[in-house]
Amino acid sequence: MKKTEIVKTVFILFFIGVLFLSCKNDVEKTFKLTLSSGVKVVSPNDLNLDSVKEGITVTLEVTIPENKEVSSFTVNGEKNSLDANNQYDLTVSSDIDVAVSFENKVGFYSLSLSEGIDVVSPSGVDLNTIQGNTEITVEVTIPTNQAVDSFTFNGSLESLDESNRYTFNISEYTSIVVSFVNLVSLTLGENLELVSPTGLDLNSIPENTEVIIKIGIEDNKAFEDLYKDGLLMNIENPQYVFESGEIFINYTILLDSSFGLSVKYFDTLKIPQADKYEAVTGGVKLNQGIYAGNLLVPNCVTEIGASSFDGCSSLSSIEIPDSVISIGNRCFKGCSSLSSIDIPNNLSTIEEYTFLNCSSLVSVNIPDSVETINDYAFRTCPGLKSIFIPSNVSLIGESIFSDCGALNTINCGAESQPDGWDSHWKDGCSANVNWGQTRP
Repeated sequence: MKKTEIVKTVFILFFIGVLFLSCKNDVEKTFKLTLSSGVKVVSPNDLNLDSVKEGITVTLEVTIPENKEVSSFTVNGEKNSLDANNQYDLTVSSDIDVAVSFENKVGFYSLSLSEGIDVVSPSGVDLNTIQGNTEITVEVTIPTNQAVDSFTFNGSLESLDESNRYTFNISEYTSIVVSFVNLVSLTLGENLELVSPTGLDLNSIPENTEVIIKIGIEDNKAFEDLYKDGLLMNIENPQYVFESGEIFINYTILLDSSFGLSVKYFDTLKIPQADKYEAVTGGVKLNQGIYAGNLLVPNCVTEIGASSFDGCSSLSSIEIPDSVISIGNRCFKGCSSLSSIDIPNNLSTIEEYTFLNCSSLVSVNIPDSVETINDYAFRTCPGLKSIFIPSNVSLIGESIFSDCGALNTINCGAESQPDGWDSHWKDGCSANVNWGQTRP
């Protein structure tokens, strides 16, 4: 290639390069402008926010909602201030993100309502901007088969009126919340009565309500158990109550569903009449009366008074609970039909003449709790043939088995006669005594 051609080629390439660079510099840079709700462009008009030329000045304006004021105005995360016209000028040199947030003006408040609560008055109120001291009435709509469980005003429990409404004057940011509970029903059978809570509609009871049921006791019968929808509940140790000449049981139950209750009684047992009871320190005392047949003493009784069953010749059996810790002297005197008895496990003393003239008594169970047997306790029990005295009995009075003609064996848990036994403890009785015996 000739030298002149080489020079010509270099010149042409240089010219093309200069032309390319010139064209490149003529292409302007553009950036994206992102605006949050409430911010608009005032100038220039018809600006394409996705392609804003570098170096252009943009005037923005914030539209403030009624009863609101600007809480913050940021450009790319940095706080800035608006002018008196709520405008802001910026020069574009990169992608820009503009955000504004609002808050209530002083004296205006917002109201938050949970589901089920609506504003009754004033109608059409904006819950986000309510002028202070405005009187507001809200109403709760209660779902079918439910009731209000709690209604709170800014966290404090409040009550609704008869129309399920609540009225207040707003003076702060306010939150009202209501919760509901399912309703259940309770069906009570004969001799069952609701005691507490009073005034409760048995067909519309809030779920998990704790209620107290009164179980009446029929004459000549004793409580056996409660049945829940026909299923045995197996109530243990029912607590008897006596007042105003009536005896009954109070039972507490949780209403976790809808169900019916019914009561069943023993037909062969009789509860003593309530007027025979007397309140004593720590429990209840059963006093003297006329009793016959098979008797069940309720477990509210802690004492049985002296001569309580004296002369009850038709009393054929008695069941005494372990709640009884005291039985008075001559308690069963003349109970000529009584054939057996289990002395309660917490009794410590058998008083004098307790079983005097119990002519049909053939079996007596003395528990290990007994420590003392006083004078003539079993005098004239001609049907008694044998008896066991536990080793814990340290004191015995005079002639406790006198005139027990059929008694031929006395088995004692003690290895030998304790010092506290009266020297005449067995006078009037010809029975053999066996020491160091175990309970049969």
